[in-house]
Amino acid sequence: MLSFRNVDADPVDPVESWPYEALVTALERGLIDDWARVNRAFMKDPWGPVARDVEAYLSYADAEAGVSVLMGELIARARLASEAADRQAVADEVREMVRRSGMSRAAFAAAIGFVRVPVVDLRQRQGDSVGRPDAADASRRRSAELSKPAAP
Repeated sequence: MLSFRNVDADPVDPVESWPYEALVTALERGLIDDWARVNRAFMKDPWGPVARDVEAYLSYADAEAGVSVLMGELIARARLASEAADRQAVADEVREMVRRSGMSRAAFAAAIGFVRVPVVDLRQRQGDSVGRPDAADASRRRSAELSKPAAP
């Protein structure tokens, strides 16, 4: 059973209320049930105080320790899940606005000023933003040179 010494917190308190020292104790001496509670705090607020405190701990903790690897991975997964949920919420909201507008998706996009760039324009690009050819450009040029008939 997890216990804290020299801090004003009880392990049964919400993880979000634990001071930094209690959180470190849970990471270093806790068990899987304690780490699961910390993970639930990550899932609720992936960029919140608990995640930030754990990141601070990970900055000096033994990077090879299992709990360090686990906590780093759990924070990353919580953030990816949050970002995916945010993207889905925005997509759902836009779909609902299109539905309520009664317009087609193309008409709605035009009405809000969205301009579609044809893919063919992107494929015709020569070189990168500073004029250097990219690997695909170089490969196309080599293929074109090899397909030319040999000069007599």
